[in-house]
Amino acid sequence: MMNFHNPIRYAVLASTNEFIMRSYRKLPHGTVVVADTQTKGRGRFNRKWHSGRGGLWFSVLLKHKKPEKTFLLTFAAAVSVAKAIREQGLPAVIKWPNDILIHGRKVCGILTENVVAGKSVATVVGIGINVNNHVGLASATTLKSEKGIEIDKESLLKDVLRYYARYCDAYTKDSYSSILRDWKLLWDSGGKKVRVTTVRGVVSGVAAGISGDGSLIVRAKGREIIVVEGDLVQGV
Repeated sequence: MMNFHNPIRYAVLASTNEFIMRSYRKLPHGTVVVADTQTKGRGRFNRKWHSGRGGLWFSVLLKHKKPEKTFLLTFAAAVSVAKAIREQGLPAVIKWPNDILIHGRKVCGILTENVVAGKSVATVVGIGINVNNHVGLASATTLKSEKGIEIDKESLLKDVLRYYARYCDAYTKDSYSSILRDWKLLWDSGGKKVRVTTVRGVVSGVAAGISGDGSLIVRAKGREIIVVEGDLVQGV
């Protein structure tokens, strides 16, 4: 079974993803880096991710030879986080492609970055979970706010990595079906009206499914549109 190394811990880092991306050649497969605070935390599209004390900010390094399947490592991370949060008794769900929501508000974001050299890939999966920290956005929430008590971040990290290890094993064995099955079970947009803002414009319709490469399938005006990347709003 996949074993993650004991986390490398820092009080402050610019970004846990950035740290691993700079050092991935000398770091082993399964490295985990945790920071109490990130000063330059990033989300998708290089957006700033506020990463103050009390949150759980960490990145995982995975070395493999499947450049065409790295989206599954993001999906597996989302499932792992959602399941770990659900163990806290909170109804976490997944919003395509990489957000975790509770009662419609974002509690976790995932940023995956890759360095590809031929068939060899270094994948860095960055995970930011609002746990006991303060968030100033109406669209975001924290586990503490939702549960009403402080959450043990170390136990949460162990739970996420325990689930993730299982899915990484499945990934290594080409058993992708379990990752996709569990992702779809926790996906909150299926069959719902969505609006996705992409670089080419806005796509509106019904979320019909996920394609073989992780793209969103939107059914609109009798046809299916494949959305590779974008910002999704559902229920519109």
